[in-house]
Parts: sequence; C-alpha cells; structure tokens
Amino acid sequence: MIVISLLASAFYPSGFENAAIISIDGIGEFESASLGEGKGRNISFNSVVDYPNSIGFLWEKFSKFLGFSEYDACKVMSVASFGNPEIYARQFEDLARISGNGFLLDAKTLNFRFENYSALESLFNIKRRNPDEPLLEIHYDIAAALQRVTTKILLHLCETVYAQTKSKNLCMAGGVALNCVANTILFEQGPFENIFIQPAANDAGTALGRIVTGNR
Repeated sequence: MIVISLLASAFYPSGFENAAIISIDGIGEFESASLGEGKGRNISFNSVVDYPNSIGFLWEKFSKFLGFSEYDACKVMSVASFGNPEIYARQFEDLARISGNGFLLDAKTLNFRFENYSALESLFNIKRRNPDEPLLEIHYDIAAALQRVTTKILLHLCETVYAQTKSKNLCMAGGVALNCVANTILFEQGPFENIFIQPAANDAGTALGRIVTGNR
C-alpha cells in the first residue's frame, strides 16, 4: 500500500496521460525501489528492488558516518560538491552495484539499522566523524563518491523503466527522488523528455497518494 501510494502521488498530479514511474526511498513494505507505469487511471508494476538493497538507507548510513543526522542528505549533497568522486570509487563499487533491472548493496558492510560503523571505518580507514569535529578532505571525497554511485544507479533505473514502458515521460517519488544533483543529470543524459517530481516526493507523499487514489 505504501509503494502504490508513492507511485500514485507522483503520477496522478503530473498531468501526464502516460508515464514511466520510479519510486525509490528507504523502504516501503519490503521494496526500496519500484519501477512502474501509469496509463490514464491505471498504475502497474514492472519490477522491484527489495530491502536491504536500499539507496535511501545508504544515504542515511553515510549521513551519520559523516557526522550528520540520518535526515541530513541535503547537507551530504552539499559536502559532495567539494570532493573528488574518483578517490573512493573502488570502495563504492564494492558497496553498491548495478544488477539486472535494479541494484545490489553490501548489506554486511553497511549494517543497516544498527549503530555499528566498524566495517565502514575499516573500508575507508577513518573513524566515524563526530558532529563537533571539522570536515576533512576525506569526508568531501566520500560524499562525492556516494553522490556519483547514486546518480549512476538512478540513471540505470531510468534506462530500465524507459525500456519497459517506451514513454517519453517520467514521474519520480520517494526521498531519493529529491536528489537534485542526480535529477539534473537524469534530465540531461537520460532517455526522457519530461520529468515530474512532486514536492512531497518523500514519505509525506504517501498521504497525497492515498487521497488521489481515494484510499484514505
């Protein structure tokens, strides 16, 4: 129900008669990402990515690893703009990779939903940053690599759902859909002519989705 509400919250307000739809967040019921299609009043699923393969939780984990709160993705995006994504490209290739219609994450190293950062500390050879400590060049570089792998995965999802739907329109929902850096590249390099991301694209969109589907 959560996932269909997110898809509806993006598609129905878009004004498109047909569109590919991507929902990507931390987790719905079991899915962290869903690829679908909207036609008229009908929404269908084409493929899903299940937890623990979650880009939303990846950002929450690294937000805390870099000394912010789990809801500070916007700050991490800002920090990423000062870094070099090449420095830790290899580490992120091990953590997150494209697979089939979706992606796979190294859940053992990421240790989602536990306050354990030992594996990440070993991977990057640095202790988790405390909020009162200064940001160092290594933090900028880690954030930049995180942004790059996220953009790469989102572009893959766009290409996948385009191949599934052949629509020139894309609607996006979920917290990860608010990554404005990735969205710019999706618009410039992706296969879609039109992209719609409604402002409550995060969990708040589930309420909007339930209203527009008539399921309150």
